[in-house]
Amino acid sequence: MSPRARLVAVIRRRLPELDEDAAWRGALAGAASLFLLLVAIAVLVPLRDRLDTGSIALVLLLPPLVASNGGRTLSLVLALISALTFNFLFTHPYYSFRIDSSASIAAFCIYVLIAIVLANFVGGFRTASAAARQRAKSMELLQTLAVDLIRSDDLRPALRRTLADLRDGCAAAAA
Repeated sequence: MSPRARLVAVIRRRLPELDEDAAWRGALAGAASLFLLLVAIAVLVPLRDRLDTGSIALVLLLPPLVASNGGRTLSLVLALISALTFNFLFTHPYYSFRIDSSASIAAFCIYVLIAIVLANFVGGFRTASAAARQRAKSMELLQTLAVDLIRSDDLRPALRRTLADLRDGCAAAAA
């Protein structure tokens, strides 16, 4: 069994509602966003005294956005991890989850809110895009059926082709 198949099997055991492609996409999005977070930390920690916290916060918003390719839950988890990383490594006192000033508390809360809202919006756009693709596929099948019905004297071959297209397009074995 390939590593991809093993990883997809593990993910689908925990989240059985996901199909194989969604599970793989989620795994890749999670790995890519964690890698991006680690790279951002490695680059930004030596520069944190020279950069303002707003610039650092913007860079740390990228991992939750990348994670949104794997779904809303993954994106929300990465938003929280990114926010905690921002607090731990880039706000005073460093290497502590304690926040000293009220301005830092406000910045942290706003950061978490922005990360969650962005992750939610991008996840919603992904869901809407998938629904639009499915509607376009359905409309294409209906258009093909209409053209076949107009051109054909016998309805049976047109209906057989349409049912075969529906079965293939919707992955429905019972069609």
